Amino acid sequence: GEGVPYYMLRELAVLQGIKHPHIASLEMISLAKDELHVFFPYVDKTLHEVINPTSDPSGGRVLPEPQVRRFLHQLLDAIAHCHRRGVLHRNLKPKHLLIDTKSSDELDDAELRISDFALVRATGIPRRTYTMEVVTLWYRPPEILMGVRSYSPAVDIWSIGCIFAEMAQGKPLFTGISEIDQLFQIFSKLATPTAATWPAFTTLPNYRFEFPNWTSRPWSRLFPTLSDLGLDLLSKLLTYDPDERISAENALRHPYFAGFQTFPTLVPSIPMADMRFAMRRAALADGGASNVQVIPEHIDLFHAYLRESEVAQWRDVNYL
Repeated sequence: GEGVPYYMLRELAVLQGIKHPHIASLEMISLAKDELHVFFPYVDKTLHEVINPTSDPSGGRVLPEPQVRRFLHQLLDAIAHCHRRGVLHRNLKPKHLLIDTKSSDELDDAELRISDFALVRATGIPRRTYTMEVVTLWYRPPEILMGVRSYSPAVDIWSIGCIFAEMAQGKPLFTGISEIDQLFQIFSKLATPTAATWPAFTTLPNYRFEFPNWTSRPWSRLFPTLSDLGLDLLSKLLTYDPDERISAENALRHPYFAGFQTFPTLVPSIPMADMRFAMRRAALADGGASNVQVIPEHIDLFHAYLRESEVAQWRDVNYL
């Protein structure tokens, strides 16, 4: 057969290597003939279904702020874990966030887990540019909409800001039907960027002098259910300039999360120079009537960036 698509191998590699309580765990991989089956623990709903169980176009339920804070903390903790290892998710949205509840009606003990790493990328992969076809439009950051191709972990942070806002108001914050409509929805709510809010704005590939000039609106009017600390954190997540956008680790340290337990997964930032990249190619061929044989000499499954101390334990991992 033609083998397993590369994007699937990439997702499996990352899921095997990025273990975290708030990332969906890959339990088993099964190969049969030309079919690949992957198994995850059963979770009956997504964050999208929690917010809007009937998919009402006018919106769903506004989550209580304590629950918003809990889910946001879990999401940031998992993404900080990914970013420290040089891994970008690139497609965060409520439909890709699993909600594991002990009770069908109560969210107090619910746990959030990130899923769908199909668009994952390890930062620093030696290629000229990254594709612009990342992140579902409603959660896509302005730098990608403006044509930037050498993006950073800040792309995930903007998406998290959009998810935060959606939990707080019961509906998506921006619902563009095209890239320009999405940009204009962002500008109309957060104000058109200026030299002060985004110094590089006028130099970006998709910049047009004719962009409308919208002014800012009070955040408290947009999100009346959020506390002042919640509004402050949201503004830092939805900062235009990706270089100034708050990181996941710094967001976890924000006073909005005062009283939360110490973050066991937080470690010092890892310089890219101290990380190593391991890559193996993988190709599957039909080995007969009953199964698929993995061809060892063709295995090339990328593992993402790793700290030098982790290379040994990854070197001999055989994902298939």
